[in-house]
Amino acid sequence: MSTYLLEIVTPERLVYTEQVNSISVRGSEGDLGILPGHLPLVTPLKIAPIRIKIGGQTEVIAVNGGFVEVRKDKVVILAESANVPKILMWSVPVRQGSGQNCGSRASRNR
Repeated sequence: MSTYLLEIVTPERLVYTEQVNSISVRGSEGDLGILPGHLPLVTPLKIAPIRIKIGGQTEVIAVNGGFVEVRKDKVVILAESANVPKILMWSVPVRQGSGQNCGSRASRNR
């Protein structure tokens, strides 16, 4: 199944980075599902959970507004703040410049 890189960034830090199958966000005009190959766009986000699908699992991260930018092979969410569940707060570092992480769901303790 196709994937793309998802990054969730707050003013303080990169809070999430992972290859994902799809995400669902709430934009200012309504809900938006983003699959691999989605057309590029930038849109403001409302305060709402982001649903992230990886394989058969769904993860949920709450964001406090911000923007989503969809690129060819990457989606970046710039949020004012993000509430990441503790179960996702693994502290394995992200490999710099590779776009891949070292088996973790997030880079929390940089």
